[in-house]
Amino acid sequence: MMWFFYAETLLIDRKIDLQLKIDGKVPGTLVGDPSKLSQILLNLLGNSIKFVEEGFIRLEINLKEVVDDRYNLEFKVQDTGIGMSKEQLTNIFQCFKQADAYTASKYGGTGLGLCIVKELVEKQGGEISAESHLGTGSTFKFTIPYKKGTSKNIPKQSLSTINTLKGKELLKGTGILVFEDNQMNQHLIQEQLTKWGCKVFVTSNADKGLGILKSQRIDLILMDLKMPDLNGFQISDMIRTDNKINQVPIIAVSADFTAKDEENCIAFGINDFLLKPYTLDELMKKLLKAKSNTSLSSDSKRLLSTQVITGKSSTKIDLQEVLDDCCGEMSVMEELIRLFKQNVYEFIGSVKINLKQGNLKEIGFAAHKLKAGLKMLKLEKLAELMVDMQATCEDEDELKVRSMYQDFLKYYPEYEAQIEKAFVELKKEKGN
Repeated sequence: MMWFFYAETLLIDRKIDLQLKIDGKVPGTLVGDPSKLSQILLNLLGNSIKFVEEGFIRLEINLKEVVDDRYNLEFKVQDTGIGMSKEQLTNIFQCFKQADAYTASKYGGTGLGLCIVKELVEKQGGEISAESHLGTGSTFKFTIPYKKGTSKNIPKQSLSTINTLKGKELLKGTGILVFEDNQMNQHLIQEQLTKWGCKVFVTSNADKGLGILKSQRIDLILMDLKMPDLNGFQISDMIRTDNKINQVPIIAVSADFTAKDEENCIAFGINDFLLKPYTLDELMKKLLKAKSNTSLSSDSKRLLSTQVITGKSSTKIDLQEVLDDCCGEMSVMEELIRLFKQNVYEFIGSVKINLKQGNLKEIGFAAHKLKAGLKMLKLEKLAELMVDMQATCEDEDELKVRSMYQDFLKYYPEYEAQIEKAFVELKKEKGN
């Protein structure tokens, strides 16, 4: 029940009661698609967490009926959140429909999107409905039929995936704290690590992260080096100077590293690094290595000694590689693309506001934040533009920054159109 554990981690330090009730009549082993069920529950619970400020969030799982060899389960997610009006409720499962502007600006989007949740439920032969009252809360109910299973139903592991399966076996149960402020990256790393059976905590706040380290069993830390308040080196320093938590291995994560970063990695007790965008294979290797080795590896030192490390260049948008990074889940990639677009619009808004205020430092940070997503989608020319914009902000050349911003506004729409086209083609290819 990693989805329930995930919800618990997001409610740390919040006065919200998270409740779980499972009907004793539900069989212990069922045959179905656990990945799709996890996506549905993570989305519904995630929405409740967004929209509940106090009260409770309750998940109930009941055996509704047994027809022939089909066990129809009913899942109910109920909360005491902001609720919805009758008009909003009418459109809730339609694609591209959101709440009003106030709700969207205050609480953000709706995870995978309820239209996708509806699609996931219906593809498994189920139905979903919603009840809500503005100001008092919402209840989502969905049913999915499953066959009763036994241990014999569990698929045998194939030889072709033995290395990955061995890695998952070694990582299962590993407590990992991720310091990351980018919502898109948060979503992706959460999906990746959860599928490997890790217990994942994600935050961008130093105090909250230190609290998690002291209250939970954490085996590894993934540390984004560039965050808006305290950076990764500063947080690492706080960890290494606290005798209660100073032995936890730290892997630095960033879209670029310089020779100066090598000095800082050593100075602040960071054990290794991972370059964005990374592959699942690279991530797994770094995590497995960190569990048994706490010194900066020689290959990492060699890479860090170069002046600047950037991702491999590419002129083609290859969404198949992105799909692989999303564990082969098309809906996860769709959410990733949505979050990427959200990051772009946040970047555009941030630059526009900070140009008026003459705040080049914030523009440089916004460029850095967007860079990882651009590299992940193989938009190398735009990623290079972000690198140049960062440097230009540091040089305090406002005229050049304005020119670069106009270049971005000019070229980005075409790239977005290419992404949309590539996504539609890949979706057709996969039969979705």
